[in-house]
Amino acid sequence: MAHAGQVLEGPGGFRLRLVRTGAETDGELLEMEATYAGTGAMPPEHLHPNQAERFEVLEGAVQTDLGGVERRYEAGESFEVP
Repeated sequence: MAHAGQVLEGPGGFRLRLVRTGAETDGELLEMEATYAGTGAMPPEHLHPNQAERFEVLEGAVQTDLGGVERRYEAGESFEVP
């Protein structure tokens, strides 16, 4: 079972660190810290029909394409994907 502190690594320098899991929050949320190398591909387009995602850029910048609208978010900015 997933637990806080667990680290998952993927191709291209992608890394997820679990901060809080559904088991630890009575199913309220899954909180993760994602690290991207900056040279890999963006995550594939996908849907979460029963939840929203909230992102906070901790350092660097993130380029998004949400519903065909491209935007760059800098460190300190946050955004939500319904």
